[in-house]
Amino acid sequence: MKIQANKLRKVKNKKQEWEQVILGGKKKKDKDKENKKNDRAKQIEALKNNRQKGNYAEMQMDKYYKARGYKRISLNQVKGLDDKIHHGIDGIYYNPNKNPKYIIAEAKFGTSKLNRKTKQMSDGWLTKNELKRLKDDVGEEHAKEIKKLLNSNEVRKDLFHIDKKGNVSIKELDKNAKTKNLIERIENGKGY
Repeated sequence: MKIQANKLRKVKNKKQEWEQVILGGKKKKDKDKENKKNDRAKQIEALKNNRQKGNYAEMQMDKYYKARGYKRISLNQVKGLDDKIHHGIDGIYYNPNKNPKYIIAEAKFGTSKLNRKTKQMSDGWLTKNELKRLKDDVGEEHAKEIKKLLNSNEVRKDLFHIDKKGNVSIKELDKNAKTKNLIERIENGKGY
C-alpha cells in the first residue's frame, strides 16, 4: 500500500510539473482568464461591419442581464451577427423579484451613440404613439405596466456600451435619456 501511495504521489507531482511547463508557469485559472480575454479580442477584431458590431453588442447585453437573473421579454432578439437590423428598443428584461423589475436597455458599440434628434430612450420616445414601441416589443400587458412604473425605481433605462477593446460600461439614463450615473464598468468583458 505504501509503495502505491508513493507512486501515486510521484505521478501527481509529475502531472503538476507538466502543467506548469505547458501553461508557461501560470495557474490554469489564470490561463483560462487570459484565453477568455484573447477570445473576446479576437471576436471583436473579426467584426466586419456596423451590423455585426451592433448585433454583437446586443448579444453581449443579453448575456449580461441573463447572468444577473433577468429574463429577456423583448420579442425581437438578435441571435447572430448577420441578423437583420431592427429599429426600436434593443432589449427589455424582467425579474419580478428584483429591483428594478424592468430594465429597458440600448446596446451601442464603439463610437455609436443614442440618436439625440429623436431623443432615443427618453420617456417620450418609449411611450410615443400610444405605447406602440413598447407594445411591439413586449406586448400590451407589459407595455402598460412599464408605462405605469416608468418613473419609479421599478423601471430602469440603461445604455450598454462596448468599446473597441471589449470594455463595457452600463449607464443609467434619466427620463430625457441623459446619463444619470454609471451602473458598472467591466474591463475586457469580465463578469458576463
